[in-house]
Amino acid sequence: MRSESFQEVIEYVERNLSARLSLEHLAAIAGYSAYHFQRLFRHAYHLSVSEYIRRRRAAVGSEMLINTDMKVIDIAHTVGFESQEAFTRAFKHYYQFPPAKYRKLMQPYVIKREEEQMSTVPGWIKGGTHPRPSRISRRKSIRLFKIDRGIGRTRIRNDDAGI
Repeated sequence: MRSESFQEVIEYVERNLSARLSLEHLAAIAGYSAYHFQRLFRHAYHLSVSEYIRRRRAAVGSEMLINTDMKVIDIAHTVGFESQEAFTRAFKHYYQFPPAKYRKLMQPYVIKREEEQMSTVPGWIKGGTHPRPSRISRRKSIRLFKIDRGIGRTRIRNDDAGI
């Protein structure tokens, strides 16, 4: 199969996840019969076309669960599942948790990621509930010394080159 036709099909699937995607239409985009397209797709991706689409829909749904406050049923319809039950069944198959539980488990990581993004604003530091501009002050340099203890001797040496 030509790599360009694969890429066209993948891009089409990504743009149209919420729509009904038929094997015949995807095969036509690639320029093959449905039978031949399915065989080539399985050989290239080790998945059937429908399995690939189901996985992509579940993956986009997982992102939406984490990054939005949409209801599970709305996410299910947005990513192209016919019902919330079908979405939950597929989601649980890939993520081992139902969507609502997955969202609840992932919330602490989302909050942590938002805090990390806040702390990367140049010139600002995070402090309590009010971020404030950072102050850079000059301090005296610190001299480091290393204690070298050998048998019967102890010496202290200046270690400007590093410890």
